[in-house]
Amino acid sequence: MGESERLTLLSPAKINLFFRVLHKRDDGFHEIASLMQAISFFDTISFVKSDINRLTCSHPNLSCDDSNIVYQGRELFQKRTALFTPFHIHIEKRIPMEAGLGGGSSNLATTLWALNQLHQFPVSSSELKRWAGELSSDAPFFFSTGTAYATGRGERCEDQSSLSPKKI
Repeated sequence: MGESERLTLLSPAKINLFFRVLHKRDDGFHEIASLMQAISFFDTISFVKSDINRLTCSHPNLSCDDSNIVYQGRELFQKRTALFTPFHIHIEKRIPMEAGLGGGSSNLATTLWALNQLHQFPVSSSELKRWAGELSSDAPFFFSTGTAYATGRGERCEDQSSLSPKKI
């Protein structure tokens, strides 16, 4: 199988070093301010060219149908690019679900990045970031350098200088 037909990527977790709700917006979301940091804790996502689109996951409680954000990301990428190459996507889940670590949002961003890479980068990173923000408030963070100040619903991220590791 060729290099452009298989790809495995790490999909990182994140933590909010601070998180502040500023006010409720007219659209029902909250305006927030947060400093987000990627951490060395990952899901692994594999993409293999296939005869049909397929999504599987190691976690039995994670739905693999159209309610899954990775499924939605693949559909969005295919619709916006008109590139319909089918892939079997498999998520090896390690990041706990609904723990505030951004696992689903990271999986979405990783999927958009991977599909773009597998199709020789037809879409800019900034456009992928915008698409990710349509499906998830946290997902644009995963296109940052790893430390970012987030505002809006969380979808507006401004890269910050990397934090130096501290030993306790």
